Amino acid sequence: MIAKGFIREHRVLRITTLFGDMQDTVKWNKAIDIDENCTIHQGKVIELFCQDHKRLCCSVCFANQHRRCANCDSIDEIVKKLSKDEMRDKLESLSSLLQCITKLQKENKSQYDGLCTKKEDICSLFAKKIEEAKVFLDQAHEQWLKRFEVEHKHHTDNIEVVSDELKRFHTTTTQAKSMLSSVLDSGSDRQIFVVQSKLHAQITDHFNHLETLKIWELTDSYSFKSNQLEKFTKTIKFEDAIPSKKLSDALNKILVCGKSITGKDLPSPLPWLANIKLMSATFKKVSDCYEKECVGYYGLFIDDNRVVISNFSKISLDVYDTSNYFAKLVYSFKSDSEPYDLCYAFGMKRVYVAFGKCVVQYEIKNEGTTFVEVERIPVKGNVIGIAKTFDGFVTANKSSTTFRWSDFSIKCSLLNGKLRDWPVICSSFCGRKIAYNTEGGVIVMDTKGNKLSEYSCSGRKQVGLSFDAEGNVITCFCDSQPEQINCDGKSRRIINFEETYESFIPGNITFHPEGHRCIVFKYCNRGCTIFRIFEIEKI
Repeated sequence: MIAKGFIREHRVLRITTLFGDMQDTVKWNKAIDIDENCTIHQGKVIELFCQDHKRLCCSVCFANQHRRCANCDSIDEIVKKLSKDEMRDKLESLSSLLQCITKLQKENKSQYDGLCTKKEDICSLFAKKIEEAKVFLDQAHEQWLKRFEVEHKHHTDNIEVVSDELKRFHTTTTQAKSMLSSVLDSGSDRQIFVVQSKLHAQITDHFNHLETLKIWELTDSYSFKSNQLEKFTKTIKFEDAIPSKKLSDALNKILVCGKSITGKDLPSPLPWLANIKLMSATFKKVSDCYEKECVGYYGLFIDDNRVVISNFSKISLDVYDTSNYFAKLVYSFKSDSEPYDLCYAFGMKRVYVAFGKCVVQYEIKNEGTTFVEVERIPVKGNVIGIAKTFDGFVTANKSSTTFRWSDFSIKCSLLNGKLRDWPVICSSFCGRKIAYNTEGGVIVMDTKGNKLSEYSCSGRKQVGLSFDAEGNVITCFCDSQPEQINCDGKSRRIINFEETYESFIPGNITFHPEGHRCIVFKYCNRGCTIFRIFEIEKI
């Protein structure tokens, strides 16, 4: 609890907008203190900073919202420990973030232009198809009309043939009537009978002739079904253009580039570790795991108790629950190819996995039982070891160590004198230093490639490398217990992870982002991996 008398007197300068007009004229290039008013509580001055919520606050903010927070300190106390190098790194991070946003804006503009071009292409194609359809309809109509005209002429010709035959039969009948009428008026009975018989035979013969003609099946009408035309004459709704959507990775890229600005990065080392000298700390085993037919020396914590392990032999990423003394396999995610080293993307649930020719980012959900592929990035050079730095990544293979930008493009490469049996690489908790193995020792560099220190390992084969929360280097060997080398290089010690009843040679060590726990892999070449979870003991 902060005492009421904590608040000191202030010379208040009115600040408007973001950092705009001030009541007093201030030259920003001079080192002077400027007190800022609280934007929420009028007349109150910003005096405190809540580490838990990353918020500036006045005394009223503290009393109302942050008094139960464990890490709420005065700004005066915080600035005593302020590192200008850290602020310069934040400035560099802002520059990287601006470059990232500029690139995303260009990509967004390109996506917009591409979408508009695609729309015009589709409309042009559609109009062309409509014109083709019109031509086809005109041609179909012309052909249909020709067929109908031919058929109609055929039907009308038949009717005209019938009409001609009926006309001739009409003539025959008329003549017979006239002749019979004449004979009845002036002829004898014999003549009447003879003429009548002849006329009857004549009419009968003509009628029989008509019956032999195949002309009597006549067309009396037409019917027409316009089913096909109705498809065009009715209201037509053409198929809509189907959008092909994918989740934008813009926020992901912004989070990666601006992790220190957005506040979405990994948790910081626990405060109580600052009271312990890690060069003399003791480690207590809290969980144990033994798996047959499992080979792997890379892993990460995805929360306080669950870890994800690269399994070379099963070609999988395995998640274990280490909350109990005996770790339990929770889920095994089958990968496309052999997985190697891992590092965090941002937060503990997003990880990058090295697969040699590519790096894949996964989001791990549902307590480790679901892996969602976020992005797959092809890389130049073979990537086995991978570590995250403040402004990008550092990767390694048997022949080189490579600094990369946040998009995994190559910044610069450091060729090793001889091929390494196995590339070993790590980055510090703050991401400002990296360490990698050479034939004879360990080299520590900053992220610009400047060598900070070099430690000899007397030609012993190194199989693992890590930083603790203080920046001390821990290197593992294939035949002995690991050595912890002080960050100033002046002292070193052996950390004994071995137990009296069993030989245990650590092959690699990976710390929890909060610095209090670590995964310790047993070095073994017999086709199995034992890993254990150790915790730093509090004083």
